[in-house]
Amino acid sequence: MRIKITLSLLAVVMLAGCYKDPAYEDLSSNFTVATNRDLQSDFGTYKTYFISDTVAFRSSTSKDSILPAAEAKKLVDVVKSNMASRGYTFVPKSAKPDLGINLGALKDIDVGVIYPGWWYGYGGWWGGGYWGWYYPYYYPYSVTYVITSGSVVLDVVDLKNAAANQKLVIIWTAYVGGGLATTTSVNTELAINGLNQAYVQSPYVQSK
Repeated sequence: MRIKITLSLLAVVMLAGCYKDPAYEDLSSNFTVATNRDLQSDFGTYKTYFISDTVAFRSSTSKDSILPAAEAKKLVDVVKSNMASRGYTFVPKSAKPDLGINLGALKDIDVGVIYPGWWYGYGGWWGGGYWGWYYPYYYPYSVTYVITSGSVVLDVVDLKNAAANQKLVIIWTAYVGGGLATTTSVNTELAINGLNQAYVQSPYVQSK
């Protein structure tokens, strides 16, 4: 039994040693995409949909309530293109569409301060005596970081059965988000790629 356990642990170590960690730039090159569906809804029973030309926008540093028109149009157009490829037809709101689509964008800026001295020789994980008699005489330096993240949320609402059910049911949600770049064009492109991926990983979004 001891030999089997030893061999198993050796195999795990060997596999871990052979596994190559992906580069950071590969991990952060695209937004994370997550989708969720209402299992009770039959997507094939819906034929038409409506989506507004405006995209709601919220930010921790801005009072803007909608995304600029140029960026909003690009995001709306990619949704329309995917819906058309799945057999759905865009109609005006007055035509009583089967589905309503809400599209929103969020931007959050997180600012923080790190005090390395807390971990290195100031009673933290390493212990107070690790650095001897030298470092305790100096006040720990700090590092300020700023992380800007953004996300796009797409909600598809069942309007066809809203009157009968006496409620609005979100039958599909797509979340696209991650760290933002410094240029608007790059962020818009990342959002477009993420929305396309949301449809790719949701083949059930299909009209009969």
